[in-house]
Formats: sequence, C-alpha cells, structure tokens
Amino acid sequence: MSTRSKFGLGSLAVIVVLSAAWLWFGLRSQPQLPASDEVMKAVDGLFTAVTARDAARLSACQRRLEAIHQGGHLPEAAWKKLQGVMAMSERGEWEPAARRLYDFIQGQRGDGGKPAVGSGLTAMNHR
Repeated sequence: MSTRSKFGLGSLAVIVVLSAAWLWFGLRSQPQLPASDEVMKAVDGLFTAVTARDAARLSACQRRLEAIHQGGHLPEAAWKKLQGVMAMSERGEWEPAARRLYDFIQGQRGDGGKPAVGSGLTAMNHR
C-alpha cells in the first residue's frame, strides 16, 4: 500500500470518527421537563429573560426554578441544563445561552416522543 493510500485511508477514518462524535453529541435527546404548567411557565419566563437580556428577570427566574427543583418538580438533568443556560447568561453570553435554551425547549417531547408543539412555550412559537 502506498503512502498516499495510507494517508487517504487515515483521513477517511478520522472523518468517520469525527462524524460519529458529532452525531452522538448533536442528536442526543434533551433532558425532559415534566408535564407541569408551573415548570413550563418558569422555563418560558427564563427564555423571555434571556432573549430580553434582562438580568433582573433572569435572577427572578433562577429563584423560581430553584424552588421548583428543590420541591422535587424539576428533574436533575433538566435542572443542570437550565443552570448552564443561566450561568452563561450571567457571564453576558446571552446569545449562546438563548440558542442553548431554544434547543433545549425544542427537544421537549409530548406524548409519543413527538416534539411538544403548541405547548405554550415562547420558544416554540418562534420557529
């Protein structure tokens, strides 16, 4: 096998591995929120705070979501995801935080594993 063939084969292997990693991390399902009006309204409020770049509203949303989590109504995985969004926002990374939260909301499923279209979340209405 020539050096050129080995290089081509090695390059192909790297592309396949990187593509598989991208698919794995990009297509994993989002942590799911419970079917609760209180939780949905709190996440919607967070989306509004982040997209408005409103630090005061963000702080109020953090307190509300933390209380919901401590009350056992917000699963740990979803709480961690939302904490990441809030931390990004606190650092002034509003746009990436909004994108991450939008993706999280879009990844919510209703019955049968289908996206929860029409759930009332603001992000769902911004398609």
